[in-house]
Amino acid sequence: MQKDNTRGIYIHIPFCMSKCPYCDFYSVPGAKTGKIEAFAAALENEIDFYAERYAEKPIESIYFGGGTPGLLNENCFERLMDALKMKFKIEEDVEVSMEVNPAAVTEDKLLAFRKAGLNRLSIGAQSFDDAVLKILGRIHKAGQITETVTAARNAGIDNLSLDLMFGISGQTIESWEKSVEAAIASAPEHISLYSLEIMDNTRFARDCDKGIYHQTTEEDDRKMYKISLEMMDAAGYRQYEISNAAKPGYECRHNLRYWSMGEYMGLGPSAHSFLNGTRYSNIPDVDAYILSEGRLAVCDYTVNTQSDNISEYIFTGLRKTAGIDKADFRGKFGRDIWDFYPEGKKEFSIFVNGGFAEEDETSLRLTRRGMDISNKIMMIFV
Repeated sequence: MQKDNTRGIYIHIPFCMSKCPYCDFYSVPGAKTGKIEAFAAALENEIDFYAERYAEKPIESIYFGGGTPGLLNENCFERLMDALKMKFKIEEDVEVSMEVNPAAVTEDKLLAFRKAGLNRLSIGAQSFDDAVLKILGRIHKAGQITETVTAARNAGIDNLSLDLMFGISGQTIESWEKSVEAAIASAPEHISLYSLEIMDNTRFARDCDKGIYHQTTEEDDRKMYKISLEMMDAAGYRQYEISNAAKPGYECRHNLRYWSMGEYMGLGPSAHSFLNGTRYSNIPDVDAYILSEGRLAVCDYTVNTQSDNISEYIFTGLRKTAGIDKADFRGKFGRDIWDFYPEGKKEFSIFVNGGFAEEDETSLRLTRRGMDISNKIMMIFV
């Protein structure tokens, strides 16, 4: 495979105010200030660890995820950004994103974050319906979403994303339409549209087993998805991935790195890295991470085979509306895509003829109809 000439950095901040019933990410509710500061010190050590080994390529994107990264205090965030700038070659137009809960940040904090280097904010709105927010276990109210958008704009952040969630028990199509309308009215540069997936080891999964929580029908889920995409189109947002739409030029560069098999370092407990064809996983334990001082964080790794790399490239590439660039595929793997799947070309053409996919001399991609059955189409490449 050809090597990417830049890298990204993901930093996992595991602390949160309360655990949402649908969340299966590693998170720790109710952390105290002292623990957060000890954690930030361990992160600085892990930054040193990676800088000693992987500082040769410039950093194009930095993403603070969680958990609730907005719980970091201003000093901790500034220290982390200073350490990254000191140890790595940071591109001048680097994208620095942070996920925030509307109930966890103030305008003053956002202003301090922006001064330290933050230039993109991803707000976990999920819904503008207070009843739906209650079902989701969110601690904010709909009005706080608008307040956070205003605070971010006042702080000088000109790249905002809103996360919305559909397919929730008790959520009506009318409620969903109103949430999408409210999100568009907030005028963010980017909107993510996620269908609720019930994951193992979550409260919703246990409630489903007990018959307390009932999943939305597939018909209603797909109807909500279709409605939201039509509304995105009408408002000038361009869908660029199955679950993401943006104003032109505001696509999330860090996530595009994941979907294009670019390299990235993952820092913090439970974070993952992809470097030189190998995937690394960090320990999913913040106490052990702090005790290790961030220097013995990796607990597992997998060296990708060429077959692994090809499958991942195709599965993530077909999530993008641009699809798979044939020249890029040849550059990475040395041969045409159908050389690896000689029987697949005929199967793919059936989906092309049915209006579910498209192929020309430069690329192959899914249509919107195809994205609804993407798992079925991707079975061609298993």
